[in-house]
This record gives sequence, structure tokens and C-alpha cells, in this order.
Amino acid sequence: MIRPDWHIVEEWIAPRSRVLDLGCGDGSLMTHLIDRRQVSAVGLELDDDQVAACIEAGLNVIQEDLDSGIGDWFAPMSFDFVIVSQTIQAMRHPERLLADMLRIAREGIVTFPNMGYWRNRVQLGLLGHMPFNRALPNPWYNTPN
Repeated sequence: MIRPDWHIVEEWIAPRSRVLDLGCGDGSLMTHLIDRRQVSAVGLELDDDQVAACIEAGLNVIQEDLDSGIGDWFAPMSFDFVIVSQTIQAMRHPERLLADMLRIAREGIVTFPNMGYWRNRVQLGLLGHMPFNRALPNPWYNTPN
């Protein structure tokens, strides 16, 4: 499944760029960018099953807890782009992650759920539950975040 925000991210990424995907999940965004922009991609992910999915897909992935920081994993300006897609809202110290992003890449791209979108507000305000849709496919009590 291609999320709506991926098309926007794809437009920002120059062909054949070096990309780091923080909180890469199963590697779907990396695969999308490899197919569409011929990027060289590396992902960081904590979850065992998601890391295994990346490996099975032949993707470069490092198992790491982003809340612990990415520290000295990468030299300054190792990447053209660092992406944090639908992950930063789950971080305990997002300011550290943003600082690391700026250290290791020319540009950083951050996407997050738009809780102000009218359909999300209707679900929360009128129906009394957290949004559940294509962009937010997990119930709040079972989120991978």
C-alpha cells in the first residue's frame, strides 16, 4: 500500500540520492523510493518482525532504538536525505532525533499524522474514538508506535 504522503516525499527526493529512513517499518517507503527514484537506501528500525521483513526484501536495515539516539552510526553528511515518516510523534526526545538528522544529511523530511484533518476530527470529536483509516490503520491501543 502506498500512503498518500509518499508521493509528496518522492517529489522531494532527487534521483540516485543517498537516503536514510528512520523508523522504516517493513521498508515499504525505501522500496518505493528505490523503485521510483533509484535511491541508495538504509533504514533504522527497532521492531524484530519489521527488521526481518526488510531483510527478506533485500533492504539495508540496522536494528536500533531511535529514542536512544543514532549517535555515531553515521558520519556528518553521510546522506542526501533523512526521512522520518509517521514516526516522530512516537519519540520521547524528538529534538535529539532532529539534531542527528541535521548532522548526517543535507536535508531532512518529517511527516506525521494530520490529526486536524476534518475526517480525523469527526472520528475523535463526534464519534468519540481515535482516527482509524488508511493513513492510520491501527487502533490507538495497538499502534506500533
